[in-house]
Amino acid sequence: MAGELAFSAYEVDRVSALPLLFQTGYLTIRDVIPTARQPLYRLDYPNLEVREAFSQYLVESYTNVEKGIV
Repeated sequence: MAGELAFSAYEVDRVSALPLLFQTGYLTIRDVIPTARQPLYRLDYPNLEVREAFSQYLVESYTNVEKGIV
């Protein structure tokens, strides 16, 4: 889940992953959860193709293991 600040804080020199993924369509808002301070947003992948591509990218980038081997 993410709060509003995750979507509104942009710095050209340091782009945060969450707003970048949301703005490029790799993540979408599935649910808005009201809270006393600010709403929280439940994020998800927009479709199966994006979910699989994103999972493969993360597995290869953060573990140095190809998806087909795991």
